[in-house]
Amino acid sequence: MNFIKVIGTTISGVARAILTDPDGRVNVAYEVMDSGRQTVTTVGTRVRLTTVPTPASLVMLTAETDNTGIITYGGSQVDAALATRKGFPLSVGQSSPWIPVSNLSNIWLDTTVNTDGVTYIVLR
Repeated sequence: MNFIKVIGTTISGVARAILTDPDGRVNVAYEVMDSGRQTVTTVGTRVRLTTVPTPASLVMLTAETDNTGIITYGGSQVDAALATRKGFPLSVGQSSPWIPVSNLSNIWLDTTVNTDGVTYIVLR
């Protein structure tokens, strides 16, 4: 398991973070850390994590703590329905591992309950 540590900010206020292994050895350094939120309005209607192309290196998703169903993330064919599920399901408050991705709009979401969502943190 890898860990993210915020190590400060640049002169212009951009957060700096590092990815370390469990022993604290630095694996990769990042210059920008950002966060956001996305909900799925209607069950069975997939939505992109972001609606505009957003460059990224790594992203971690967390199912919102007020969700009442399962939210699933994956590619454009993601499906949260249990019988036809495609993608990776997250229960209430559960987080994904760090996901390597070049663009946040390449990640899609679906849910089993209307208006469930995720929060996310992104490193570039």
